Amino acid sequence: GFFEKEKDFIFKTYLEAANDIRDDYTFLHTFDASVRDHYKVNVNTVVVFQAERFYTKYEPKRADMEVKEETDVVAIRSFIAENEIPLVGEYSPPAKRYSGRPLVLFFYTVDFSFDGQKATQIWRNKIAGIAKEFKDLTFAIADEEKNKDMFKEFGFEDSGEEMNVGILGDKDRKYPMEPEDYDEDVITEFIQSFQKGKLTPKIKSQPVPKKQGVVKVVVGNSFEKIVMDPKTDVLIELYAPWCGHCKKLEPI
Repeated sequence: GFFEKEKDFIFKTYLEAANDIRDDYTFLHTFDASVRDHYKVNVNTVVVFQAERFYTKYEPKRADMEVKEETDVVAIRSFIAENEIPLVGEYSPPAKRYSGRPLVLFFYTVDFSFDGQKATQIWRNKIAGIAKEFKDLTFAIADEEKNKDMFKEFGFEDSGEEMNVGILGDKDRKYPMEPEDYDEDVITEFIQSFQKGKLTPKIKSQPVPKKQGVVKVVVGNSFEKIVMDPKTDVLIELYAPWCGHCKKLEPI
């Protein structure tokens, strides 16, 4: 926040807006005119700066908001929330800022250290070129190791690919992209297929049994078809092989 005097009502509104969300952002303020001149900012302005590592040529490096006497706390917080995520940021647990869906994730070795940043940014800048065409989706890169649980849930565990792409949809349904050449056209086509509802979410499932008896065995990939069939009444037993009650019910 760039302000003129500490006693100004506008500055106090800014502080109030910051109070409940200090754990989510780094807040700073200044009354120094030379600092305002350095950043070419007018007095009574709130600026959201993105980390330099997330800059791309497709988006502004910061967002400015003029704060007036009538500006309230809600307006300032809304401005911050609307500009908190860069075009392609980094998803890292607990990733509170990435709660919105759909979320397009690119899993690879994300390393912003001196040795790893060049390779990390080559991928990220390519992804940004795709992301700029999909304003209604959120894009992020995700380190495979930091996000290994989600990586496995997408089914990427044994892919051996340098990069894997997946989409988190409604109710966190997971849509993995089949491994292939990850050029811009192929990834764009995958995202467009998701938007058109042509993709099937990944479900953790045993193979669907080829032969079924009077009592059918349901697995993840057949649950919707059998159990949720509106034309049929279904009694389903959810069991564990070691459960004594389950064993007693089996012959019945």
